[in-house]
This record gives sequence, C-alpha cells and structure tokens, in this order.
Amino acid sequence: MAKSVYWCPTCAIPVIENSTCPICGTKGKQISTNGICNPVFAQEKKLLSYIISDDLGDEDIWYLGSSSYLIKGKRVRVPYVEFYKAKKHLDIAEKLRTNITNNDSICNLEAYLEANKRYINELIYEAEEYIISLISSLSVSQKAKYVPTVSFSGGKDSTVVSRLVRDALQNESVIHFFGDTTLEFPATHEYVEQLFREENPFTPMIPSESSKNFYSLCNVFGPPSKFERWCCTIFKTGNLNTEYQNLDGNSLTFLGIRHSESKERQNYERTQDHSKIGSQINAMPIIEWYDCDVWLYLLYKGVQFNNAYRWGYKRVGCWCCPNNSDWSTMLTEIYYPDLSAKWKEMLYDFAIKTNKTDVDDYVENGKWKTRK
Repeated sequence: MAKSVYWCPTCAIPVIENSTCPICGTKGKQISTNGICNPVFAQEKKLLSYIISDDLGDEDIWYLGSSSYLIKGKRVRVPYVEFYKAKKHLDIAEKLRTNITNNDSICNLEAYLEANKRYINELIYEAEEYIISLISSLSVSQKAKYVPTVSFSGGKDSTVVSRLVRDALQNESVIHFFGDTTLEFPATHEYVEQLFREENPFTPMIPSESSKNFYSLCNVFGPPSKFERWCCTIFKTGNLNTEYQNLDGNSLTFLGIRHSESKERQNYERTQDHSKIGSQINAMPIIEWYDCDVWLYLLYKGVQFNNAYRWGYKRVGCWCCPNNSDWSTMLTEIYYPDLSAKWKEMLYDFAIKTNKTDVDDYVENGKWKTRK
C-alpha cells in the first residue's frame, strides 16, 4: 500500500499519513504517494544549485523520488539526466569534492519531528515488539539455539535496524556482520570503521571480506549486470556463511530489507526460515517501512549515518552496481573519479574484446547493465 506525505504550508514541514498538521491544524497538500520524502542536505544542495542555475543553499528542500524535489514548497523537476549526459558535472566536480560540507541543517527540524512524533513512535513500537516476540517464540519452539545478529551494510536501512534491535533487546553487544564486498564507497568504510564505532563503542562489528579480486573475475565473467549478478554470491553471501558458522548457535539475522526498495523484494516474507546461508533465519523488522519512515527515524533518534547520503546518494551499496541510477553514477564521477575511471576502463576493454558495435554507447549509456 502506498504511503502519502502532506506538506503543511503554515509550518513548512512534511507530515506523514496525516492530511491535517498535528501542530497547527492546517490542511496540507499531498506531495508524495510513494513514501519518498527525504531530507536534502547542504552538499547535495550545492549540486542542485548548479543543475538548475539557482542558489539553493538556504532553501528548504526534500527529495520526492526520481527527478522530483520539493523546493520552496513546490514540486520541481530537476533535469539531472540532461546535465549528466552533457557531462556538465565534470566542470564543477573538483569544486564539489574539494569543498565538502557534511552538514545536517534541516529547516524547521523540531517542528517536523514534533508533527510526526506519534507516527514514528507507533512504527518503533511495532518493530521492537516484532523483534522481541520473534526471539521469544524461537526460544520456546526451536530446539536449536539462535543467536541474534545484524547484517550491516553501512546503509541507512541497516543503520535503522541496528538501533531497533539493540533498543528492543536492551543489549549493545549484539553481533554485527559487515559484508565487505571490497566495492563499498570509501564513505561507507569511514562510517563503519569510524563514525559507527565512535557512536557505538560496545557493539561488535565483524568484517567479512572476500579474498578474490573483482576486476580479475570481471575479465572471466564479464561485468555484473542486472541479469548476471554473479558478484553477490562471490563477494557477499559466501563470506558471511563462513562467519555465521563460527557462531555459538544458529544465526537469527536481522536485515534492513524493505518491500518498497524494488519489485524483486515486494513478495519477501518478514521472517524467512529458508536462506542462502545454512540454517540461518532472516528477520526484517522494517520490511513495510518506506524511505520517509527510515529518514524520520534517523532524524528523530539523532543517529549517525553514512556521509554519502549527505552528498546526494539515495543508496550506498556497491559503487559500480548495475542497478545504480545515472544520478549515482554522476555522483561517483564527481566524488570518486579514480574509481570511476578504473571501472570505465574495464568496461571499454570488455566492449572491445566482445566486439560491441558501438563501444561508446555500450559504456556511456549503460548498455552493459542489461547484458545477458
């Protein structure tokens, strides 16, 4: 079921699932029906300012999905695809990456949190009850011992699940497994190894890294595509399987998977006792949450999160993932030019080796993403 977000013009804030502002009683206008209403931070505002040729540094901006933003209370289409295809981002890339502002300043933040306080607390209560009830039922019905763990990616969803699980269990020492594919953004490593560690010093974080070389395998299998995702098994699942086997019992793994993320995940069950990884049980406390819920939780709890989101990334998985949008690719070319150049070199080599008729089109327009 879609989730609606409304804009209160009096308080100048988004209100989730309530057309009447709880603070002032003003009737709001619907701004989102897809559950996406994400805060836009200072660094992303700089890029948006270049794209639409207007200084947005002090404006109240929310991302509404695709190329739509709420700017000054009005829905605006930001023509980033045209900007990216014209390679205009390369003209301002050095200015952006040499002057990064990791600033969380959001207009009317206190009012936004107050207006949505009851809503987010109901979500939190339900998710924590699910976690507690699941562990209680497993301890009674299962002969085997299950150890609660968190599958941690360094993204916003697993960050939320991490906090929910530890709060529900009142236990900061819940084991976290970081599946390091070796293709994470440097910002993700900074978050996992530094920012998360500083905020959660008593939470064990066990990294799992593949010994295989991604580029060597690309020469064997070709670059991963939406239809040939050989990378996930080799660089994530296999390594985590080894780590789970070292537990004192089977793993009850809490994940940040959500139905609204993709069509592929729309039919996932909240609790899965069948898994790619041995006798593991997967549990997904926020499976019915939307983007607006995740961001409301992070801001409401004041939880640290990956800086890549402040720069404009909407997801922070593998930086060269074939599921990444043009927006994500543009950001990587801006902030990680060396990674981007190395990846493009490999794609061009593959296109030439496999005799693609239009090499530039295959690489620059993302045709490699759909190869079969």
